[in-house]
Amino acid sequence: MAGKTKRHELIVACGTCEGFGIIRDPSDSSVGVVCAGCSGKGFTLLSYQPFTGRRKMDGIKRVRRSGQGIPTFSSRLSKNDVGVSYADFLKGKSP
Repeated sequence: MAGKTKRHELIVACGTCEGFGIIRDPSDSSVGVVCAGCSGKGFTLLSYQPFTGRRKMDGIKRVRRSGQGIPTFSSRLSKNDVGVSYADFLKGKSP
């Protein structure tokens, strides 16, 4: 894949404990248990890469939808195979 894009980070409330840092003990609701999802911090770090447009992947010649069959070792790709050329895909054509 060509070029690296800077990743961004957000601090978000933990999805397991909802920011409390603890969860209730199922056997005794008066006892809190340190959340395993955030180690008691109440937050997690979400890392993401902003979408700036579809990137081009080197070495790809054809694009097909999953489940449309995989050519066997004895078969050869031809213009009649399922899918579309990568150039057509980049222009918006769907396989």
